[in-house]
Amino acid sequence: MGYFEKLFFGNAFPLDEIQDELMSSDRGKELTALLSKTSRILKDTLSGETKEAFETYRDTQDTIIELLQIAAFKSGFSYGAGLMQEIGPMYNDREAE
Repeated sequence: MGYFEKLFFGNAFPLDEIQDELMSSDRGKELTALLSKTSRILKDTLSGETKEAFETYRDTQDTIIELLQIAAFKSGFSYGAGLMQEIGPMYNDREAE
């Protein structure tokens, strides 16, 4: 199945591919484990307003990261499309030769 078919049928998941790549690296696994451990410690030891503040902080940070990922994807797609526009005519000229 080609890229456009994957996109049309909703089978293109670039974020999953990025996460898979991150989790296959030792550094990615190390950082994920540290984040999980630290979050669990804070969740278990904080209480009251402090715990609520931590959860709000965590949820807000997750939302910001999601927005940054969407913006990075849009930007990368835009750059890729721009490169294809520049390469396209040059490539087509070579095919004609």
